[in-house]
Amino acid sequence: MEPRIVFHDAFTVLGVQERVNNSDPQFYHTLWMERYMPHDEQVKPLSTDKAYYSVYFALDQQEYCLDGMAVAADAVAPEGLVLRQVAAGRYAAFDCTVNTIGQTWQAIFDEWLPRSAFEIPPDASSFEYYAPNTETGDSPVMIYLPIKDKAL
Repeated sequence: MEPRIVFHDAFTVLGVQERVNNSDPQFYHTLWMERYMPHDEQVKPLSTDKAYYSVYFALDQQEYCLDGMAVAADAVAPEGLVLRQVAAGRYAAFDCTVNTIGQTWQAIFDEWLPRSAFEIPPDASSFEYYAPNTETGDSPVMIYLPIKDKAL
């Protein structure tokens, strides 16, 4: 598994945010379907690229996930939604599918990252990119992991 090393511009995501609960196997499905989708018709007209994003970040030593769409940097969050900027930077971009996201994340942290010349910068956000019309388990997904050169 070799990613592409890319530079990604900063962008802003509007959506719903929850503290990650990895002990709940339905966490990600529930966040998308029950928490985000009721707001989709409100967010979609503001989207800059019609794609969906899951953004992972740390806040107060807890891991959070924000599911939503990219919007203009000056957008205003309607009640019940959150805006979060994802910083520009260098990322390792991994191809996978909706069905293989979990396996891919595990391979990134168990295999690729320990052997790579990179580490994750502190306070950086990783994200998943779901192209417009992502509808099936075989739909492509891109995982973007923020990276910096390992300290010597």
